Formats: sequence, structure tokens, C-alpha cells
Amino acid sequence: MTLAKYNTKKGSPNNRRKTKRAIDEEFNDLQKMESMMDNDLKSVYLNNLSFLKDELR
Repeated sequence: MTLAKYNTKKGSPNNRRKTKRAIDEEFNDLQKMESMMDNDLKSVYLNNLSFLKDELR
């Protein structure tokens, strides 16, 4: 498989692949952390996440 070497409006295909892999890896790490939390800690974590989402809007 050859990797494309050209740039597009949204960046080179290689950079997009690397970014997608990094995001997928980070998401998997967060899922692992979330599964190890107890219920109290998980509820605080989810409340903080929803608060941050509301603040970003």
C-alpha cells in the first residue's frame, strides 16, 4: 500500500490518518479509565464533562 504524498484542503492523508489513530487511542484510554471508576467517581466525571460541554457552547 502506498501512502499519498499530496496536501489537500484538510491536510495530507498521512496526517489525517495519524490524527485519527491518536484520537481513537485517546478515546479507548478514556473508556478504560471510565470502566475502572466506581459509581460516585463516574457520576462526578460525567457531571464535569457535561459542564464543560455547556461552557464551550
